Amino acid sequence: MKAWRIVPSSVGGRVALAVNLLVAVAAIGFLAFDYHRESHQRLADKAASLREQAMTFHQAVAGYKGESADRQQRFIDAVCGRMDDADSPGHHLIVEIDGRVLQSQAHRRASDELLAAVRAAADAEHPEDAELIVGRHSEAAVTVYVAERMSQVRAEIRRQVVVRSAGVLTFCVFLALAVNAVLRKVVQKPLRRLVRTIDGIAAGNYGTSAGYYSAAELARLADAVDAMSRALAEAEGRRKAATDKARRIQHHLLPANGRLPGLEIGVFYLAADDVAGDYYDLFRMPDGTTVVCVADVVGHGVPAAMIAAMLKVLLAEAAAAHDDPGEMLGWVNRRLTAVTLPEDFATVFLARWNPAAGRLRYASAGHEPALFVPQGGPAVALDSTGTLLGIDAGSTWETGELSVKPGDLLGCWTDGLSEARDVAGGMFGRERVAALIEQYRTGTAGEITERVRAAVLGFAGGGSVSDDCTFLAIRFDTSAADDHRNSESTAQVGPPGA
Repeated sequence: MKAWRIVPSSVGGRVALAVNLLVAVAAIGFLAFDYHRESHQRLADKAASLREQAMTFHQAVAGYKGESADRQQRFIDAVCGRMDDADSPGHHLIVEIDGRVLQSQAHRRASDELLAAVRAAADAEHPEDAELIVGRHSEAAVTVYVAERMSQVRAEIRRQVVVRSAGVLTFCVFLALAVNAVLRKVVQKPLRRLVRTIDGIAAGNYGTSAGYYSAAELARLADAVDAMSRALAEAEGRRKAATDKARRIQHHLLPANGRLPGLEIGVFYLAADDVAGDYYDLFRMPDGTTVVCVADVVGHGVPAAMIAAMLKVLLAEAAAAHDDPGEMLGWVNRRLTAVTLPEDFATVFLARWNPAAGRLRYASAGHEPALFVPQGGPAVALDSTGTLLGIDAGSTWETGELSVKPGDLLGCWTDGLSEARDVAGGMFGRERVAALIEQYRTGTAGEITERVRAAVLGFAGGGSVSDDCTFLAIRFDTSAADDHRNSESTAQVGPPGA
């Protein structure tokens, strides 16, 4: 059930509500004051009118002084009978003459109780609080009372006030409608147009103009919005140019063509942002060995890409200074820890392949376990051999060693691949990645990479990933090291323009 707001959330709505409340309070206050004033004036006018009637009737009845009681009574009844209830509601006539009290019998209202009530109302200090309103005139031993019921007089007053109030309320309604129409045109519609402009800018439509506003305050606000919009458009242009250059630089840092003697290579590389924190590299050393590296810097975007660029330079220098992968990671770690912030770290899988010796030596700094699949044998998970890179300058890493034969396969990836999630929040998982590699172990490196790529993107819903993804498949072929018979089979996906 929808909960209705008592107070509108918009400025225009609140102004309209305030104006309508002000009009309503003013109308109610005026009607209350008018009713009180009108009641007081009508009662005063009615009392004066009754006194005049009593005076007029006194002059007529005085001529019957000394007449018989029957003649006096008939005269009183005749006069009272001619009085109209529409003009004098509930009227009653009483005369004190010749020591007698005579009450009109024309409307059958005469009673001792009514006589006592008339006399009490005539002598009351606050006649408006009495049940009757009385006009009295006494002269020459003759007293005349003309009375009406206060309730009937008040009812007539209320009827007349209600008629007037209906006219006042009608005027107030038309006034409120006119004011609301003006507020809608002058305040609400311009504000809504301005809000739509700001919403568009917030959605990324930089450079949008707020347009012209006649009100001085709204015009100044529109000018400020236009200035903000232009500044954001210029900043966005600079950001896009910088990001595009960072993307091209990062693409330049990746292996130029992925072709290395004795290796068949497949790569799937997808950045979650314009630039990635994932990094992979393959390069041949002067001694004939090949260095393989897959790294994942914490976070993504430009900051992570900057650290990834540092890793490329440091790993190249480490490979020239050390042969052992564990010692290479230690050398890189000491220098990386010295130049990065405490919260910056990376996972790295590093291997060095010696085709002449048929040997693969590796070290892993907290990275996702790589999978080594020997031809015709069970797959072997290459677990981490030490902590993360960039945490502790004194950290060390062990080095593992494998015998490699032609046709053997190595699969490495970053956690953005295994941690890809579907719409329900389920995780793709490293077990599924390993199962795909084993399932298609007889395919080329490119075919395996394409199978993994399609499975991950299909699982994530058509390519929506929240972290950088890298997958590297390497088929070893030592017999092709000398004649360069290896042909690269690469499936590479990167940021637009890469």
